[in-house]
Amino acid sequence: MTVETEQTGTARVAGPDDGESYWQPVPANGFVRNIFNQQSTASKSDFSFGTQTLAPRSFIREHTHAHQEEMIYVVEGRGGGIRDLFNDAVITSSIPMTTR
Repeated sequence: MTVETEQTGTARVAGPDDGESYWQPVPANGFVRNIFNQQSTASKSDFSFGTQTLAPRSFIREHTHAHQEEMIYVVEGRGGGIRDLFNDAVITSSIPMTTR
């Protein structure tokens, strides 16, 4: 749903099936869903927001973002951290973050 007003710009609410979904092969073995991004929202800021679902004992490959920071909210599960910086600190409800 999209609502536009003069005072606040655009407000959006994404439903459970909104956004583009992409299969991520090994090592993730799961799906990434891009729900909001600069293009889809006509935002002035370069950003994206989505979800990533991983199979047990899988992981997100090491990568970088040239223009964005990355935060991950862990809904359920536990594991090692980004570049082994967090060891076992990545647990349910934690939010690991990396800068560019």
